[in-house]
Amino acid sequence: MSGVARGREHYRKGAWREALDAFASADRTKPLEREDLDRLAICQGLLGLDEDFLATLERSHHAHLEAGDTLRAVRSAFWLGFRLAYLRERARAGGWFGRAHRLLEGQGDCVERGWLLGPVVQQQMAEHDFAGAHETAGRVAAIGERYGDGDLIAFGRMSQGQALVRQDRIREGLALLDEAMVAVTAGELTPIVTGLIYCMVIHSCQQVFALERSREWTAACRPGARINRRSSSAAIA
Repeated sequence: MSGVARGREHYRKGAWREALDAFASADRTKPLEREDLDRLAICQGLLGLDEDFLATLERSHHAHLEAGDTLRAVRSAFWLGFRLAYLRERARAGGWFGRAHRLLEGQGDCVERGWLLGPVVQQQMAEHDFAGAHETAGRVAAIGERYGDGDLIAFGRMSQGQALVRQDRIREGLALLDEAMVAVTAGELTPIVTGLIYCMVIHSCQQVFALERSREWTAACRPGARINRRSSSAAIA
């Protein structure tokens, strides 16, 4: 079995470290194809290897562009910006978000436009415009529903829940956070979004001292939580 084939098999099983090692070894022999670059990036992101994750996503972004796959290039640019924003590298994050928006010019309506509303929600939350964040997050969820994108729906619902919690509408907000976590524990989401939703929901629960709820969701995710290990590049989103 080739190194790439081993990487794909480990990835399918959710063995992220083993998949990373296999893909990285194969990449040193022959540069990975763009779909396997996406898989390698996911492994690096899940293992917290931020610099490697960013470098691989840049390669993935350019590979998708060269192949004429603009929307997948936008996805890579979005996740570059999202992770850089988390790392507080705001100028670099803004540059990648700007590139993603520019690439979408003339593309018409698409699910990627929903993802690019995510940074708007985060900015509104940072500015304490919680009502605005709730409204924008609702648009995110609506785009996800229109395109049947479970990741985007869960992200939108989770963001709505966070905004409601920050408005002291605790009961309503926690209900939406619970709804997002159902998608996590049911294995309906891609790996990166699974981790993102889990971390953000647990953080929100801790902020309002919903500690029993936090423990319950953590226990639900630990032993048998299923993860959707879609091998397509859509898993980057």
